[in-house]
Amino acid sequence: MLPKKYAQVDLKLIKSNISLNSGLALIDKSLEHSDFWKEIDEMSGSKKSNNGISASLKIRSEILSRISGATAVEDVEVLRKDIGFKNMTGKQIISPDTIINFIADKETESLLKSVNEKLVSKALQASDLQEYTYDNDATYFESLKDSAAYSYRETKDFSGLLGFIPELNLCVTMDLRAGNISPRDGILKQIQEMYNLCKISKKKIKQIRLDSAGHNSEIFKFCNKEKIDFYITLAKNSAIKENVAQLSKWTKVDKDYKDNSIRERAEFIYANNDESCEAIRAIVLRWKNKGQLELLADEYSYHVIGTNNLERSQEEVLEIHAGRMGSENYNKELKEGYNIEWMPSNGFTKNANYFYLGIMAFNCVEFVKRFFIGKEVVPYRIKKFRHWFIKTCGKLIKSGRRYIFQVINATDYTFDMFTKIHRRMQYIW
Repeated sequence: MLPKKYAQVDLKLIKSNISLNSGLALIDKSLEHSDFWKEIDEMSGSKKSNNGISASLKIRSEILSRISGATAVEDVEVLRKDIGFKNMTGKQIISPDTIINFIADKETESLLKSVNEKLVSKALQASDLQEYTYDNDATYFESLKDSAAYSYRETKDFSGLLGFIPELNLCVTMDLRAGNISPRDGILKQIQEMYNLCKISKKKIKQIRLDSAGHNSEIFKFCNKEKIDFYITLAKNSAIKENVAQLSKWTKVDKDYKDNSIRERAEFIYANNDESCEAIRAIVLRWKNKGQLELLADEYSYHVIGTNNLERSQEEVLEIHAGRMGSENYNKELKEGYNIEWMPSNGFTKNANYFYLGIMAFNCVEFVKRFFIGKEVVPYRIKKFRHWFIKTCGKLIKSGRRYIFQVINATDYTFDMFTKIHRRMQYIW
């Protein structure tokens, strides 16, 4: 019988084997089944801290905490107190202080990047696809921390240069920089990292898509050399402006745009200042400016896409390049779902490693969704995935010689996800 007044109800804090993170426990076990945690210790040389805590436990604790919805390092304490979760996984969650000491170590950055590459390599090898797209983009977020710096936005920022494989929803390359670092810096290096990772995995980059920060003759030459198609927004320098001004033949784009504007396309050959770089094909998309406020304002706005693909139609080139806007969705998901914008320290090293752990948490979820549950949950953003799977009440009990994983008060759809992931693992507790 329910009490009429809850003021008359006594509160008690108890310890229970029930966990509200039973979906998270299966994510942990999926990664264990893939030897992911084991390989972290192999990569780190089984390096342990003075209290005997391995690198995998440190990385695992922060990643799982972030997947569960943590927004600060200290929030790992909530998962640490979850006795039911510990019983389900058989491993401890370490303290916030240990994690803070771990991310303060300068050697941690190279380890985290190597671990992330290992996970991406697993995904590449598990995927049936042989060729992939690579999207690279810089994202900015404001911060008052001492290690931040003023960017072109005239605010004190950090900048994350990130590279994604849209076919797998994975972030492959990652660098955190102060806001005053040019968006151009490091793009070629990340493209080369992606190329080498695909080569090791016996896969291939089919195409790359970049904004105007990628307008660089070295990038053009690398792609031509390795036979990679590129679709890059060209910077509006004097040569580009002069070529666009001379265009006289424009064709209407057969597509409906959200602003109901009519857009036109045209094409020219762009010769780069670097004589060692081949001339590239340039597709122009223009649209009329509405309600001009200045007499000297241009009649049209436009952007120019440079490509080394000579076979695709103009509209195909424009459509392919437009697909890179998916990077903005990934950046939004990382910021809102994994809190990569929050910086724990004035020191750059701690902030960078916290940032990388958030990206790795994102990749771990995408890996498990695709390869352990099924393609139907791949489109789920983390907010929905937490609601339907991660934050599910459950309990692990022993009955005779068997263990039973009880999923408590869940929908049939949620239980179906548990069934699929359990069958894929074939894991016996």
